[in-house]
Amino acid sequence: MPAGRRRGGAPEEVEFQTKPEIALGMMKRAINEGVPVGVVLPRAGYGAGTRFRGSLEELGLRYVAGCGQA
Repeated sequence: MPAGRRRGGAPEEVEFQTKPEIALGMMKRAINEGVPVGVVLPRAGYGAGTRFRGSLEELGLRYVAGCGQA
């Protein structure tokens, strides 16, 4: 276990996840628990990844996302 994980108290079984992966996991959990669904409004950087947007579509979620480019 890397020293930073040890100092932070992260359990061995917890694997690294990107912010979009964490967000998708949270949305899936909310949907499964019956939280009312609305429109997803992610920060522009999230919209740049086609995988993230595709996952939202697979979940049947509507979204408005910028691509993060000027």
